[in-house]
Amino acid sequence: MHHAPFHFILIIIFLIALCYLFYRLILIYNQIKILDKKFGEKAFKEKLDSLIEQNEENKIRVLNEEFVNET
Repeated sequence: MHHAPFHFILIIIFLIALCYLFYRLILIYNQIKILDKKFGEKAFKEKLDSLIEQNEENKIRVLNEEFVNET
């Protein structure tokens, strides 16, 4: 029975770690909610579209550079 305090300490550490993880998740969730309220769904979609567009432009540029290098 003299090992009980050690297990007790481990359980407490585990619970604290769980609480910390939940705290981090809630913070992240709240930041996303604030961003959503601030900019709205439309702005979020526009931002996403612009990122996709930039990605496509970068792909095209890279392909063009590769083509130029090959010829």
